[in-house]
Amino acid sequence: MRLGRGTWLAAAQNQTNYIEAMKIRNGGLLTVHLGRFKERTIRDCRRCGQGYTCGCDRPYKSYEEKETDVALGAMMVADVALRVADITLPISADTDLYPALVAARRVNPDQRIYLGMPPGNTKPPNRLTSIGGVGWFFIREQALRSAQLTNIVTDPATGRSHNRPAKWI
Repeated sequence: MRLGRGTWLAAAQNQTNYIEAMKIRNGGLLTVHLGRFKERTIRDCRRCGQGYTCGCDRPYKSYEEKETDVALGAMMVADVALRVADITLPISADTDLYPALVAARRVNPDQRIYLGMPPGNTKPPNRLTSIGGVGWFFIREQALRSAQLTNIVTDPATGRSHNRPAKWI
């Protein structure tokens, strides 16, 4: 994912608010593992096609999410190896999870694995369902909407409120 600096800052603040709200709602049941963003320099202006110093007032930095899929996959395999849960349920249609799903199956051939397919997916990727014994289901948009946090989550200890961003509604 590539984001301009202003967009990245807003997205980072939205994510921070969301994590804080989840911590308030779920207490010790929630463990957060943060990824990282890498700053990238855009070599040529996409607007005018000239090099880095073209002068068209366009920002020349962007940010790219790094290690997220790898971290998710590693934690999933670790959980299967430690037998933390009876069911593994990644909510994703991303084929980057394939190596982790294969590893999870090797670590514990009896682990029940299901893919929750986010809205907008019409079928699961063949690459993911080709792994023996992996089930899948579609998550309806309405089911996601009904599972969202309330518009405002208030921390009873501090009185601080966390508002859901308008675009998440």
